[in-house]
This record gives sequence, structure tokens and C-alpha cells, in this order.
Amino acid sequence: MTMEYNERKILVLEYARVHNEFSAAELARDQGIPGKHGKIYCLKYLRQGLLERRKEQGVYWYTLTKKGLERLQFLADTMPEIFTTLTSQRLT
Repeated sequence: MTMEYNERKILVLEYARVHNEFSAAELARDQGIPGKHGKIYCLKYLRQGLLERRKEQGVYWYTLTKKGLERLQFLADTMPEIFTTLTSQRLT
């Protein structure tokens, strides 16, 4: 399934909301995406201020920021059908 830009963002931000703290490898594994893509998405949303990270024993751990939560809510409000479909099918 090819994902649109905001669909990927919904998946990553909702994953961050549900899991509180996660690594890019966990995101990739749980969402069924290549590991490299998990890293790219986390870095992209980190740069946008939607995620923050800390490093512990060589692993980056990501958490959702207030801005990320606000963006997720905006996407849920403006794309409710897509949001519901994506989050009910893909989250673990």
C-alpha cells in the first residue's frame, strides 16, 4: 500500500502517542516498514518539532511533543475517515 504524506505522519504520531517512548527500530518492526524508513520518519518529525529524542546506550528514544500532539489532533479533525482507518488497522 502506497501511503500519502499525511497518512505516514498520522501513523508515526499516533504510534508515538500510544507508546510514549520508542526507538526507530520498534516503530519499523511494529508498523511493518523497513528499518531505514523508521529512522527517516523519526528524524524528519524530530526536525519538524513533532518528536523529541534522547540517547541512551547508543539508541535514540523518541517521544511525542506538544506540537506533535496538536498536529495529530489537527489531522484527526481534518481527515477523520483516514485517521480512523489507519489507526485501527496498523497500531499495535
